[in-house]
Amino acid sequence: MNITDPVKAAPGEGSPEHTSETSSITILAREDLQNTFLCNSLNEQLEVDVTLSSDFSVPSMRTDGGAILLIDAQNHSGEGVIRMIEDYQRGSTDDGGPKVAFFNISAAADDELRRDYVGWRCLRGLFRERANVDHLVRGLRVILEGEFWLPRGYLGSLIVNGTRPMTAAVEDPGLTQKEREILKILVLGKTNEEIATSLSISPHTVKTHVYNLYKKLGVNNRVEASNWAQNFLGRN
Repeated sequence: MNITDPVKAAPGEGSPEHTSETSSITILAREDLQNTFLCNSLNEQLEVDVTLSSDFSVPSMRTDGGAILLIDAQNHSGEGVIRMIEDYQRGSTDDGGPKVAFFNISAAADDELRRDYVGWRCLRGLFRERANVDHLVRGLRVILEGEFWLPRGYLGSLIVNGTRPMTAAVEDPGLTQKEREILKILVLGKTNEEIATSLSISPHTVKTHVYNLYKKLGVNNRVEASNWAQNFLGRN
């Protein structure tokens, strides 16, 4: 199955590359042969402790800001996944609570999630059905570095769904007209190259503008920029 690389903030675009502060990954899934193999594979390829648990209740680790919960969404509808996200969200703050990622997202659940996505703070990653181990490793490395691993199209949903911003900034940050144009395209999930083509400028120029607008907005990545854009650009 061909899986398009999800949107993520590339190192150097808006902030220095993060160092991993995550202490562990817990896979919440049935303790069967397939998931045991997945757990062992991730343990071999990632530089953190990976364990497997079949306890889907919100664990005590919800206050551990260094934990990633990798939850098996098999046989769960989009609505069911959203209920789990909201449960973890209640125990998550900017400085604490687990980072939540889901794997085995079905096509139907993906459609529901995309439609209702509102930038939940705790949700850091989504992996679709039949994503292989290499794909999971790539995405988890991004999450370990403090970024997001979300399929294309989710960022644009932030504006459609009227998400409240992750940051408190509501005053005019002094964006230039070009920075505003780039921001409006960036939140749709476009790459720097695609933005450059759309605006007839070079990718290097786009990268410079993205870096500057991140600094002005006080954000670190595309998800936070999308939340800000919904709040600010919708009023100006």
